[in-house]
Amino acid sequence: MTTESSHGAEAPACPSRLDAVLGWLRLACTAWLLAVGLWSGPAWGATLVWPNALLPVEALLAITLLILGRRGQVRPLRAYPFLWPCLAALAVGAAAAAARFALRGTPVDLRLWQFGEPMARGLLLYLAIAGQPRVARVAWVSALVGIALPAAATIVQHATGVTRWYPNLDTGWAGGWHPVLGERAQGLTSYINLTAAMLAAGIALWTVPPVLRLPEARWARLALFCAGAATMAATWYTNSRGPMVAAAITACVFFGSRSPRWGARVLVLLGCFLLGVWPGNPWWALLVLLAGGALLAVMLTRRPARVLFPVAVGLVLAGGLLALDHYVLHIDYRLRLSEQGLNDVARMEIYHAVGALVREAPLWGVGDAAVAARLHASPNHMLNELPRTQRNAHDQYLHWAAAEGLPAALVYTLLVVGGVVWLWRAAAGWPAPAPQALGFSLAAALTIFLLANFVDAHFWRIEGAGFFFSLLALGAALAPES
Repeated sequence: MTTESSHGAEAPACPSRLDAVLGWLRLACTAWLLAVGLWSGPAWGATLVWPNALLPVEALLAITLLILGRRGQVRPLRAYPFLWPCLAALAVGAAAAAARFALRGTPVDLRLWQFGEPMARGLLLYLAIAGQPRVARVAWVSALVGIALPAAATIVQHATGVTRWYPNLDTGWAGGWHPVLGERAQGLTSYINLTAAMLAAGIALWTVPPVLRLPEARWARLALFCAGAATMAATWYTNSRGPMVAAAITACVFFGSRSPRWGARVLVLLGCFLLGVWPGNPWWALLVLLAGGALLAVMLTRRPARVLFPVAVGLVLAGGLLALDHYVLHIDYRLRLSEQGLNDVARMEIYHAVGALVREAPLWGVGDAAVAARLHASPNHMLNELPRTQRNAHDQYLHWAAAEGLPAALVYTLLVVGGVVWLWRAAAGWPAPAPQALGFSLAAALTIFLLANFVDAHFWRIEGAGFFFSLLALGAALAPES
């Protein structure tokens, strides 16, 4: 009787040692893919085919999730909201590549891999994070680390007068460690403007949760604001105008839609920042810094003065950046007001040349190599001397139309824009304040990134697409299970 009852009653399920090991592997791989994968790429040269140190981690995570899935600890593939749109986009891209090969003799390159691998990475991250609160917390911290690393690298490069830490843009880190002096900080990516786009998007990750009163501790919100200010400074040091404008537009629209009062505060902050940097005079920058500091001191003693917080932040940030450049780093204060990259005339020549390629093969495109060859053959020395990492349309949507054809460009654009719209709408419907704030910050970050792609082609690089699909997957994984 006792024997039968002991065999018939099932003991409560306890996590085995294998479950614990698999759980730690899931956690570690997720953290690595977000902390490093958001910016990784230049180690393997201009083609950026193999993301730096990510493929082994992705394979390990895939095996881990496969085992955990058989044990019922992973959501099914169909739960990922972007699975079928991604597969449809890849199918259209493959059809365009096949048409180019059949009709134009264009060799089949690894472009689909460079676009598809980040999609697969996003899928893995979603499966690893969804329904796992501990993994979700680690993933969020890792994403902030993934933004903080290139921001810190950009600030260090600016302070030391270094553009990048490897000698050749076309070989990347594979060419060895060698600081290259210059006036623009490149961070850790393969391209300065890509660093700027990532940093501008990262500003939203730092600032949106504190604005929405998360976390609850005031000191934690202040720390996030300070990190956001440092990321703003790093974005400024790249001297890329497009991402900064994209961040300003997104901030005005998002905060203005939340509350007219918040919209007014953002406009005041931006106005005070422009007031501080526009004259371009070192004495003016010092006065602006002192004025902003005085306002902050008054706010500490008089509570009603806190209404001037946006004014103080704008003045301190603008005056501090210019004063630091002139009085400490001895950098010409006029540097930030001049064009340091591809000038506007050259950019218009690129748009004209690439537009002609769109008309040449509107249905299936001409391929990336033809776009690069057309720019390399330009009589403008600024275009034909571009490194391989920058021979693109400098407008992602135009580049897709020229290289992949209008149908593929439309499908790709619908995929990325639709994903961000989905995230905005989903976050608005989440009842819990914490996931909603994080969802809004991710949606704002990805909106900034998409707007920045109107003046550069960031999905053309594997780390750019990896940045987008990783954050999109993180937002989808935060959604409460219905």
